[in-house]
Amino acid sequence: MNELNKIGDLNQVFSNIHEEFKSTQPSSNRVITYLYDLRTKEEFQGLSDSKFYDFIGEVFKLNPEYFMKHIYGARRLYEEVNKKEMEKYIIEKFCLYEGEQILYECNGEITETNPTMKVVSTPVKASVDGRIYITNYRIIAHGKLSAKGGRWWGFGLLDLAIAGVTGETKRDKSKIGMIEGSTFQELPCYGFQFKTSNHVRLKKKSNGILYSLIVDKVENISNLSRTKQFKAVVQAMRMVRLTLPSSKKEDINNVFKALCKNVYQTISSFIEIYELGLYEKLKRKEFLYRLRKLWDSEEYQHLSNSEYLEIVETVYNLDPQFFMTMVYPKMMSWTFPSFLKVKSELLEILNKER
Repeated sequence: MNELNKIGDLNQVFSNIHEEFKSTQPSSNRVITYLYDLRTKEEFQGLSDSKFYDFIGEVFKLNPEYFMKHIYGARRLYEEVNKKEMEKYIIEKFCLYEGEQILYECNGEITETNPTMKVVSTPVKASVDGRIYITNYRIIAHGKLSAKGGRWWGFGLLDLAIAGVTGETKRDKSKIGMIEGSTFQELPCYGFQFKTSNHVRLKKKSNGILYSLIVDKVENISNLSRTKQFKAVVQAMRMVRLTLPSSKKEDINNVFKALCKNVYQTISSFIEIYELGLYEKLKRKEFLYRLRKLWDSEEYQHLSNSEYLEIVETVYNLDPQFFMTMVYPKMMSWTFPSFLKVKSELLEILNKER
């Protein structure tokens, strides 16, 4: 069979799958069989791995949500391929935004939950156990997606509007929410996407990494009471835990390094908090916590003194009066060595700004 006929056959298979997806009730078994045939039937034995991966990527693009819900987990899809190689190939060719790149990859489990809602006996947790790909924008996980918890009244993961429903229903909806969050975007994500931008409290644990972030967009909440502001932020917060093989200390260090924020990402995290419109005491507490971490947290040790000063100067310019009244006095009382190294330069910069 020459190359021309091979391409023609692929076009026909693709057309068949396209027509299946347009059906009111598409058959996932039929689509999976079409894809499986490309690796097992004699007429396609000359098909290279890269061309097969390209084909899977194009099929994924036809209907990303359906693919992730009904095709992705099929065992037959991966029986005749190098699964890890195909995952990375499709991510890099079809799913990365301009300027985005994979910084590190390893095996592990990633779990996202809201641990602070005390009314929930067992909060809903969405987890993926398999292969972890960390980019400079996010984490993309490949493996089995599962959801646990949600036995009592509470807020389900990735779907805060769900309340008072059964644990089983909330777990189902959390899985759907994870898929929709990965596929409903400009470049749909092959895999399950976990946010990393503007994270805080990045920590190394004995078996992995832990961080928190605001997952759901919170609009300006300046018109709410302090109690309601606090609740709104808590409900939007998530804790993400990466559990890595205990023997792979190198993975823990490399994942931590890949997740450390640069100067621009750090500034963005301050802007995110500022734009919420928090009461001054809540905003002061969060700003002081994050500013102190610049000097006493391992996450920021890679930053230079000039970058530290750039961050503080930018935070000052967000609201100079608030900074000088509510933040500056406390900062000037800090006496830990790493801060004292830049204190005089910081004073000089702020005096110029005033």
